[in-house]
Amino acid sequence: MPNAIQSFPDVKLHNEIMAADGSVLPSWQAITSVMDQLDATQVERRQIDIARQLRANGIAYSPLSESDAAPRPWNLDLYPMVIEPADWAALSAGLEQRARLKQAILSDIYGHQNLLRKGLIPPAMVFAHKGYLRDAVNCDDSQSLPLFSADVSRSPSGRWYVVDDICQFPEGIGYSLENRLVLSRTLPRLFRNSRVLRIAEYFKHLQSYIGHLSEYDGRCVMLAPGPTHPHYFEYAYLSKYLGYTLVQVGDLTIRDNRAYIKTVSGLQRVAVIFRFINDTELDPLAIGQAGVRGITGLFQAVRAGGVKVINPLGAGVMENAALNSCMTRLCRELLGEDLRLPGPPTYWLGDDKQRNHVLGKLDKLLFRSIDSLGQLHDPRLMTAAELDRLHMNIRRTPQRFVAQERIDRSCAPGFRGTERVQRQVTVRLYMVRHDDGQTSHYQTMPGGLCLLDTVSEGRRPPFNSLIGSKDTWVIADGPVKPVTLLGKRSLENQYVLNGELPSRVAENLFWMGRNAARCENSARLLRSVFQVLQNDDVDSSTVSPVLSAILRATTQATGTLPGFIGRGGARKLENPEKELLSLLHDPERVGTLPSALSALQNSASAVRDRVSDELLQILNRLEDRRTKLVQNVNTALFTEDTDALEQTSDQLDDILMLLSAFSGLTHENFTHGDGWRFMMLGRRLDRVAQYSVIIDTMLSQERDDTLLLETLLKLFDSTMTYRSRYRSQMDASLVLQLLMLDEYNPRSLAFQLNEIEKTIRRLPGRRNLSQADDLSRLVIAGLSRIQLADTDSLINAARGSRQNLGKFLSVLSKLPNEMADVLSATYFAHVESSQQLSDVSANRTSVRKAEPNNAGSAS
Repeated sequence: MPNAIQSFPDVKLHNEIMAADGSVLPSWQAITSVMDQLDATQVERRQIDIARQLRANGIAYSPLSESDAAPRPWNLDLYPMVIEPADWAALSAGLEQRARLKQAILSDIYGHQNLLRKGLIPPAMVFAHKGYLRDAVNCDDSQSLPLFSADVSRSPSGRWYVVDDICQFPEGIGYSLENRLVLSRTLPRLFRNSRVLRIAEYFKHLQSYIGHLSEYDGRCVMLAPGPTHPHYFEYAYLSKYLGYTLVQVGDLTIRDNRAYIKTVSGLQRVAVIFRFINDTELDPLAIGQAGVRGITGLFQAVRAGGVKVINPLGAGVMENAALNSCMTRLCRELLGEDLRLPGPPTYWLGDDKQRNHVLGKLDKLLFRSIDSLGQLHDPRLMTAAELDRLHMNIRRTPQRFVAQERIDRSCAPGFRGTERVQRQVTVRLYMVRHDDGQTSHYQTMPGGLCLLDTVSEGRRPPFNSLIGSKDTWVIADGPVKPVTLLGKRSLENQYVLNGELPSRVAENLFWMGRNAARCENSARLLRSVFQVLQNDDVDSSTVSPVLSAILRATTQATGTLPGFIGRGGARKLENPEKELLSLLHDPERVGTLPSALSALQNSASAVRDRVSDELLQILNRLEDRRTKLVQNVNTALFTEDTDALEQTSDQLDDILMLLSAFSGLTHENFTHGDGWRFMMLGRRLDRVAQYSVIIDTMLSQERDDTLLLETLLKLFDSTMTYRSRYRSQMDASLVLQLLMLDEYNPRSLAFQLNEIEKTIRRLPGRRNLSQADDLSRLVIAGLSRIQLADTDSLINAARGSRQNLGKFLSVLSKLPNEMADVLSATYFAHVESSQQLSDVSANRTSVRKAEPNNAGSAS
């Protein structure tokens, strides 16, 4: 390992692997000796394995936050960050003291406010911070701090200091967990031999703390932003690991000062909300909130004791960077101790003396708003206009700014590709309060999230622009015992919680089923097109009836009008290459195969916390195939290039195999509860609509063409069934019997409608239904139409078969959307978003409060 700090040649940084005398630290020595033996091929193989595991577990960045960008992979360095036992003892003790100090300050700010009265904390310093919530004053729950996190680093002198305090929620904790699981599997022997302390103990204490707050008839939910948030993958992964239901603000409501989750079974009580949303976005009725979104009445419910929120509302005020300027005296005042772990030297510009000192050496300091987290502005890198704007903002509201001394962070060995380099590091550490019945103290996770960046001179990039991360290995003095979350607990007085399917999740599962059916249908149609093109012996100057029928069916079923039907359709039938290329490769056109695969990914991302690891791998592979379709456009003429036809057919076969695996896993790996039923309903309803359109279109002009009937049977994967059952030549009446009316053929319309009827009878609120409602009547209408149908009359030319068949199938094709509308109104619909009182007054609108529905309403 080279000793030179390659990435920072002009800066003297503390090197994490070196002791004060220049020797390599013992724990680092054991690890570097192994890592230095890895050649470039071995390093690359392990890095590929890390990327594969991260992707298989669904860990990525920003899945939907950029409409034109794919998810960015989460980067994990092969080299761990190591902390020696003695070093860890001092660091964890300093963090424990800092957590107790923050707890004491928070209790005073929202309680008696003695520190403000005495001037130990200038009132303007607190009141200017957006995290200070007046609604939290004298609220008992807002005076505790069960979770505390901090970004720490080392100065060039080797001393630890706190870069930022993180007090609202433990951001990055899911990435920390995933880093540990992946790296311990990639380097199992090194991990085991290095005596690394286990981080699962932290999560056990976290679950225990939440469990003590929960009530027998309540549950804990994990409140986080939706799929458009950059960290959504982390939240989904963490909720699966901890076993808490992942919800969004729209999933919760307050009734009679109690919190409820809106499920398809009605309102379900929530006792604890483990939140990953900022204070200022939680309750639109609270003073100082950032907008109209949130859980209306949450503050009042917390005050009344109807729900607990972790971390408590108002904890964000403890992230105020200006508090660093008075932490030393506050520690002596509140704890009677000297501060062990300080922050960087900080000057609050609301103080005249400190402001005058800062303005005298502007270019030597870094500036930040007291509301920002880790975003430091460097005057040396600012333009003249930006400097003028900074001066103007400081003059207007000096109390909202601080200046900090430049302190470079330490560095540790790592990899850039297969090259060994030095990486600048910041370590994010997490703590949870632990009550053992007699005393209360903070338990530090023996590990954390090591963040990598290349920004020098004390500046820090925002979390979203970091270049990567490391797993943090805290080394033990002796043997390490394994830890698991699955401990033994008494089953006495255990309250089983059922019916926890949020309406939003049910809707996304429903659409995941529909989108999966659409992907399969599109792929089958396109594969049939290319099979016909491969076997078409008709002269190129004419279009065969079979090819014409399947192309028109493709346009109708995928909704890509005008396509082969509308204006210019005849010309496209003669030269179908351009339209087929669009259907295969265009991700922007609605109805194409890439578009359908993208819709499936989006709906699956919204329920990622409920998707099994195996199903997630299938979704990843489907995304790879979609990317390949979009990026590798085959411009060869299909009618002239047989190799292009074969390659495209192979691609479609591969996609269909993955979709079949998806279908199988949804049957075998999903619990067959309400969520699964909604997913199956989506699949069955979409099949009814698609199958009706395909049969109608393909048989609208030709009914006796043997090749056309064979193609239709292949499309429905029913050729073998037809031959084994009828043992005769192709007959349109028998084909319709098999594809429409046969209740035992899993590809028939009758089978889909029978399954829909069975599934609907088992939906929440319908198991004891005494009389038919709108949804039941629609299903009965479809089933009756199928059961009373006569295939001979439908295809009898003398009795107007085409018209009869068209009307028959037209009615069936409309039923799924009508049923979907009823399902949405019954189970998926949410109440309207809350509004600020000022907005209501300005709009002069009357608002009627909706009554809770106890039988299957989502509102």
